[in-house]
Amino acid sequence: MFHLKKHKRFSLRTGIVSLIGLASLFDTNPASATIITNGSFENDFTGWETLGSASVRTAGFGSQPTDGSFYAQLDTFLPQEQENFLELANFLELNITALDNLGTGKGEVFEGSAIRTTFTAEAGDVLNFDYNFLTDDFGSEYFNDFAFVGISGQVNGLADTFSVLADSMTPFVNETGFSTYSQKIAGSGTYTLTIGVTDVGDGAFDSGLLIDNVNVVRLEPTDPPSVPTPTDPPSVPT
Repeated sequence: MFHLKKHKRFSLRTGIVSLIGLASLFDTNPASATIITNGSFENDFTGWETLGSASVRTAGFGSQPTDGSFYAQLDTFLPQEQENFLELANFLELNITALDNLGTGKGEVFEGSAIRTTFTAEAGDVLNFDYNFLTDDFGSEYFNDFAFVGISGQVNGLADTFSVLADSMTPFVNETGFSTYSQKIAGSGTYTLTIGVTDVGDGAFDSGLLIDNVNVVRLEPTDPPSVPTPTDPPSVPT
């Protein structure tokens, strides 16, 4: 796909904003999945908000769903050659500089697509979802399109054009294939989850993201092993 677009640019610095650090899951058992509405995007985006170019797809798009029959598909081909990086930053609850700093290269974000939902979790719950990064772009620090995940304004990259890529059966040239992202929740509360993909550097080549099986699992401590109760020694006849 080749889409030539003209863009005005802001000068933004590169960097990264870290998510809550992953923590050890030792001595826990999965107990139940906390409900995220329509986490497998069956038929539509019920329970989610969308920004930019977003649709639901089946295996006919060229990649098998990991749960159910559908997945979300985002891409950076926006109609009418519209830049939306300001709108995207607001959608992610970020300022413009922080949005640009998500990338690991030297290019600047000027457009992207994302989805958003809210969920309630307890400390120690684990957020999971499957994702597949798609791209027509090539590995270049000035044109390094990338995918990301955010939890209430704390955002981290998922994949970019420097990731290990393979030929794609989708309309895109290359893909990472599906991987699973997991994030342990540090504290109890209500969170905003955003997942998206951006175009960096220019609009000549687009990128996309497939998302499926979004869930939050509650982990409970494993019961400690039982300790045998001491028994009285046998009596000795007198």
